[in-house]
Amino acid sequence: MTVNVRYKLKSGRLVLREYEVDARSDMATDLRMFLSDPRSVFEVNDWPALKETLDVAVVYLMDDGSKGKEIRDPAALGQLIAAIEADCTAGLMAQHDYYHLRQEYVGGIEFTVPIKQTNQGAVARGAYISIYEDCVNTVAFLETLQ
Repeated sequence: MTVNVRYKLKSGRLVLREYEVDARSDMATDLRMFLSDPRSVFEVNDWPALKETLDVAVVYLMDDGSKGKEIRDPAALGQLIAAIEADCTAGLMAQHDYYHLRQEYVGGIEFTVPIKQTNQGAVARGAYISIYEDCVNTVAFLETLQ
């Protein structure tokens, strides 16, 4: 696996480093745990704040024709988020398919937050995450939807 690290120096110069990581190494395991953190999965710095504003999830499963099932009920949405967080804690939610080799793609979940008015107009934030069969907690919750 190739890992690209990009960072900006104080001088403003952008530096890009590329590293090869063996999938069986401790570094690959550490990366999977890091990439399973909710901040990495949802690509946000403040996961607790985002989690509180999520109000709709649309689940797209491969075996239902990808029509999408909306989850608006706060209790069900809370259960889904708890299942995702459990998979994050277990290191199972890294979004790169490299970490899910030989695992079937189950589907995806699209989250949205309420549109907020700012001085630059309306802003909506969302996230799409992929679910593989090794995301056991999330898959178990999704099975309750069918």
